[in-house]
Amino acid sequence: MIEVHQNRTKNHLFVINPTAGRGLSPDKRREILKIARSFPSSDVLDTNAPQHATEIARNALKHDVQAIVVVGGDGTVNEVIQATANTPLEVGTLPTGSFNVFAREVGISKNLEKASEILQNGKAEDVDLGEVNGTLFLLAADFGMDADKYLRFHKPGTTRKHSGAYTFAQTFAWTALTGLGYSGHKLQITHDGAETHKNILLGAITNTTDYGKLPLNRHTILNDGRLELT
Repeated sequence: MIEVHQNRTKNHLFVINPTAGRGLSPDKRREILKIARSFPSSDVLDTNAPQHATEIARNALKHDVQAIVVVGGDGTVNEVIQATANTPLEVGTLPTGSFNVFAREVGISKNLEKASEILQNGKAEDVDLGEVNGTLFLLAADFGMDADKYLRFHKPGTTRKHSGAYTFAQTFAWTALTGLGYSGHKLQITHDGAETHKNILLGAITNTTDYGKLPLNRHTILNDGRLELT
């Protein structure tokens, strides 16, 4: 666990993804800036490209920043943790994305005023992370048919042309239309020295109870040292 002193002054850095969800409206931005001013010793930076949030977070570790507040969705949170994992720097979120799975999982409201109260009065805890090919993930890593189809509409390291919800809807529709021709994904699972081979259509390694908007593993716990394979 990370020790939290409720009364100590923190240097907060607000990392804003202006393109998260359906994009940040002027009114919503004013609300966020007002919230940022209510935090002790706060600063605000916008992201301007994929992986920019990781760069910002990595730079924050070199300065007197003790907490990053991610204003964005799950993708922006995931970019930040690439730099902050296993460091004393705390990470919270004001959710403005399409799904906001992480915020729902830890009880942070989509209402920004309520979310701000939670961030200011709550406590920080460690959570589990997964790793695939050197990249960390906080929520899920999926493989198989839907992952293959998703790459048709969004290439890694590029800015999405549409919102996350729209892109996933495209993926779902295309998967439904072309799924009959998918032969499966060969999977080798090694656990506690035992090895299993399977051919699967859809698979996911998750750390949350929800998969996007869909309930998946209701017994999953963020900080129990386990990930779920479905």
